[in-house]
Amino acid sequence: MSKYLSSVEMNKLIKQLNRIDCDRVDFNYIKDMIAKLTNGLTMVLQNQGGADSMYRIRRFASTNISNVSEVFAPPSSAVINYQRCNGPGEPKFYAASTRMAAIKESRAEVGEVVDLGQWINHGSYPVNVVLTSQVTPHDFVYEEAEKVLYPYFES
Repeated sequence: MSKYLSSVEMNKLIKQLNRIDCDRVDFNYIKDMIAKLTNGLTMVLQNQGGADSMYRIRRFASTNISNVSEVFAPPSSAVINYQRCNGPGEPKFYAASTRMAAIKESRAEVGEVVDLGQWINHGSYPVNVVLTSQVTPHDFVYEEAEKVLYPYFES
C-alpha cells in the first residue's frame, strides 16, 4: 500500500478543506486534514541568497508612511487569527516574489489605495520550493501531488 494518497482521495480532502468555515473550526482539525493530504511528501526548503526583490502591500493606506516600522510585520496585538504566515500573536514579515502576487494576495478592493513596497534582501532566507521546477537534486517527484496537490497549494 502506498503512503501517498491517490488523486481521488486528495480531491475529496480538498473539497472538505474548501468547505470549512475557518472562523468556526478548530485549527487542529485543519492541521490534521493537511497532514493527511501531505502524508509521505517531503517539503523542501532551500536557502535563497543574493539581492532579490520582494514586494509587500500595506492596505488601508489612509496616511503617508512616516517610519519604516509601519511596513514591517504587524504588531503581535494585531494578529488575532491564523493568517497565511502568522499564528495568533505571532507576527511574521511576509513578502511576495512579484508585484502582482503581492497585489493579488492583499485582496485589495477596487478603488482602494494601497502602498506597494519593494524590499531588497541582502542575506539568505528560507524558501519553500515545492512549487518550483528547480528541485531536481531532491528527487521527490510524485505524479498525484504535481497534478492535484501543488496546484491546490498554489491557488
